[in-house]
Amino acid sequence: MVSLKEILYIVLNEAKLALREYMRDTEDAIKKRVKKILLYGILTGILVALITSFLGSASLFILIGSLRYLQLSMPAWEAWYSVGNN
Repeated sequence: MVSLKEILYIVLNEAKLALREYMRDTEDAIKKRVKKILLYGILTGILVALITSFLGSASLFILIGSLRYLQLSMPAWEAWYSVGNN
């Protein structure tokens, strides 16, 4: 005959094994999510940097083009002054 202590020991060991398996599965899922979030963060940072660089370059070309256009009708210093005040 099996004693109550042995039955409790068997039940608790089964519960412990089930919890370990659940924790292992949960840990793997969390690691996958963290990797995905990290990858999305890096890609977002790169895209933001590229877009910022592109917009900066575009605004610089627009500024240079408007300065060249304004220098046709006024001195260079006045063109720089009018572009800087807008």
